[in-house]
Amino acid sequence: MENMDQQEKTFTQDEVNKIVSDRLGREKERYEKDYQAKAEELRQQELRIKGTELLKSHHLSEEMYDILKFSNIEELETSILSLKKALQGTHTRLGPTGVTPGEPRSIYLSDSEYKQSLAEDPIRKGMGL
Repeated sequence: MENMDQQEKTFTQDEVNKIVSDRLGREKERYEKDYQAKAEELRQQELRIKGTELLKSHHLSEEMYDILKFSNIEELETSILSLKKALQGTHTRLGPTGVTPGEPRSIYLSDSEYKQSLAEDPIRKGMGL
């Protein structure tokens, strides 16, 4: 009687094949999801690199990348051109002391270039600033 209770379960080759196939399918699905997530992460990094390069090439601040709306490189280029066109119509800028007339240099220059332009400003030099 004890022998009957402890009988081992046996599987047919078809059952073993199905079990292995199911496990492999689940693992493949998991790795596919991981792969897709990594691929999307790399795509986003590539877009960020290309976007910051495009912004620099158009003399725009890298910080503007985060305000642009796009899902691919073509839309990114279109957004940058639209932004540049919109900013070209701007005739005032906010500087460290408030609104200053002139070209929107703080938008087109990096922080170091902006500080350098302030240092070279003849009016600021004349006033000892």
